[in-house]
Amino acid sequence: MKQYDIFISYRRNSYDTANLIATRLKSAGYSVFFDMETLRSGKFNKQLFEVIDNCTDFVLVLPPEALDRCQDEQDWVRLETCRAMNGDKNIVPIMLNGFTWPNPMPEGMEELSHYQALTANSVEYFDLALERLQKQYLKSKRHIPLKKLVKVSSILVGGLLALIAIVYGVLMVLSANVCTKYATLITADVNSVYILAEDNAKLSKVWTKLDNTLEYETQQARIEDQIETMQSQIDLMRDELNSMWMVDSVKMEISAYERFLLSLHGINAEELSYSPVEATLMYADFIDQLNTIEGILEAPSKLERIFVTGRLESSEYSLNAYYASILSVISLFPEKSRNFFNESSRMWRYLPDYSMDGSQEYYEDLIYKEYDKATEALAPFKAAIIQYESNADEFESEISD
Repeated sequence: MKQYDIFISYRRNSYDTANLIATRLKSAGYSVFFDMETLRSGKFNKQLFEVIDNCTDFVLVLPPEALDRCQDEQDWVRLETCRAMNGDKNIVPIMLNGFTWPNPMPEGMEELSHYQALTANSVEYFDLALERLQKQYLKSKRHIPLKKLVKVSSILVGGLLALIAIVYGVLMVLSANVCTKYATLITADVNSVYILAEDNAKLSKVWTKLDNTLEYETQQARIEDQIETMQSQIDLMRDELNSMWMVDSVKMEISAYERFLLSLHGINAEELSYSPVEATLMYADFIDQLNTIEGILEAPSKLERIFVTGRLESSEYSLNAYYASILSVISLFPEKSRNFFNESSRMWRYLPDYSMDGSQEYYEDLIYKEYDKATEALAPFKAAIIQYESNADEFESEISD
């Protein structure tokens, strides 16, 4: 089962806030498990326990009266929280506006109130709260590659220089096959992620048409026709991705010998080995995105429509950031080993036309710019949340419970 850095536990009435936290953390580069109740239906699913056992951080979103039902031993918030407490996870309670610790605390959860909690009871300071969450509370690290060239240097004297030059030349020849091997593997990862970029663009187009129909169309038959079209698109994409996805969610196994040969070209083998993991996380996020849209398709509220629009745009920039991080690695490979990459890249019309001759600073700047744009894409949803909280009566009929 795929491992996650952060597990987010929440009540249904705090879904919008929890979903926004999860989306922002994903856009920032964290691996986040946010189940959207898909594993909580019916009997409590043991897969949740496996995810909690393997995560580093456990974020508990606490709306008013969130712990009242925890007296019930089968309550899923209680089950998740107790599992995290028993597993000594880094638990971060996030207290929303109106929440207070019950007195007495539910039996077996008394220590929860002693954990260092984060207060997020003001929408105006939501960004500051998330910044504090990342910088001061979370133990997990962002999966944003830091590019540092591996420099091989030595101090040699006299007659050894000629011998070193010969040995180095031999090693460079030996490294050619190794570079071609891993350039081909990493290109296969990008080819898989490109399919996600292509599907995301298609999904955005269909969603925009549906969103406009919901906004302006008065004939129910036309609305139902657009909903059916969107559902068909979701079903098709999910079936095709599930049947063809070939990227393994494990790191590449690179031997010490191969690591040495790669290092001669300044290639960080550890960053390279994480490529299939990052690709699989992108796949999991896209499937989650399909499930999100499908879950609200029959009667989407205005707030949900704004969120889906922002998330589709945010996904585009997150995929671009992944591509920029791959370019930072592949640009270090010898030109001859990049033939497969060069041929494939001609077909990637939904990925940016970034330079292959940039410095490592150039690619790192691209990565952070794309992640920033992914965050900005969710700004309309954040603004809608603020407007809703300021005019709750006006929006009550628009937003489902």
